[in-house]
Amino acid sequence: IFLSKFNGGTNIQSKLYRRLYDLFGKKSNWIDILFSNEETNVVYNFFLYVNFEKAEKDTIAFLTNDMFYLHRQDIDKNTVAGIIRYYDLKFNLLDDSVKYPIYNIILDNNAYIISKQNFDIIIKNAFADVAKKSIMDYYTCVSKLQNQNIKTYVDQNIQVFVNDVIFSAGNSIAESEEAFVELLNNNTLLTETKVELIEKNDCVVSDITKIKLVVIKLADSNEKLVDIQNLLYKHKKISPVWSNVFENFKFNGNKLDACLVDYLNDKQIVVELVKEKPLTEEELKNESGNYSIASSFYDVISVSNVLSIDSFSKLMNVCPWHYDKMERYDIGSKEMDVLIGQKKITLTSENYLGIKQNHTDLLSKYIAV
Repeated sequence: IFLSKFNGGTNIQSKLYRRLYDLFGKKSNWIDILFSNEETNVVYNFFLYVNFEKAEKDTIAFLTNDMFYLHRQDIDKNTVAGIIRYYDLKFNLLDDSVKYPIYNIILDNNAYIISKQNFDIIIKNAFADVAKKSIMDYYTCVSKLQNQNIKTYVDQNIQVFVNDVIFSAGNSIAESEEAFVELLNNNTLLTETKVELIEKNDCVVSDITKIKLVVIKLADSNEKLVDIQNLLYKHKKISPVWSNVFENFKFNGNKLDACLVDYLNDKQIVVELVKEKPLTEEELKNESGNYSIASSFYDVISVSNVLSIDSFSKLMNVCPWHYDKMERYDIGSKEMDVLIGQKKITLTSENYLGIKQNHTDLLSKYIAV
């Protein structure tokens, strides 16, 4: 009670607090001895006047445990900011911290713990429309903040931010595509973190070329190397457009990777994909653009047995080519039946002999078509 009642000038107060610290600072439980029953202005004065060692963890823990004593309109901004920087103090914000000058000092000096609690306060204070909502797009919101010092601080501690803030939203998050891509392309994020982001984020990437070609290692895949692009296809987080299909096909050496097969076997994806033809009339005429890769893609598809018959049928239905000669004829009978029914196999001696040798029961249908 004595300290809170003492009203000496600044110089006298400074000497008093330093003297008391010299007397009690080396004793056990000195914080309780010095501040028992004292008001918050006493803690503030101690914060201002006492030069303690950076290694004094108990003192720093006491000062950062509850920042209520810094909730003052008459705060000495420059001195407080200097102390915060010197000791590299990190606080947990309080709901009403935003009402006081200390709030901007804390933000400008990265003096806050990266936690869900703190970012709930920061984001809800900055955006009125999310004040009463559960935040599911923390990184997106941070990217939109006027104070970009916050974004820089987050990016410097991105692994902690994703683990302690983004994933705190639960099993479903809703980062924007731009934020999602930026996180996946971040070189400092752990592989398993990116995998979890892909699994949890309710967003698809519109253009696969936005994702860097970095080979990663999954923690649960027995050391198997899986590219981040393939992982996006596996989890259906890529927009179903032909350019994305062709990019993956090309990336995997003009082969149907298991992730792409799984992607194309998704009924909803293949329905969306075939709403547009793989090549425009102009591309077919000029043999430009995706012509070569699309041609290779259909050469593989037409003799493939890895797709569901529904996906195979839908994909072949928009195929712009007809085949005078197949690379092989020992494909499944259902697939051959689709090719014959869609008139993708022209009437040639090579096709006739191939079907006769491998699918005798379909020969009459082939001739009739």
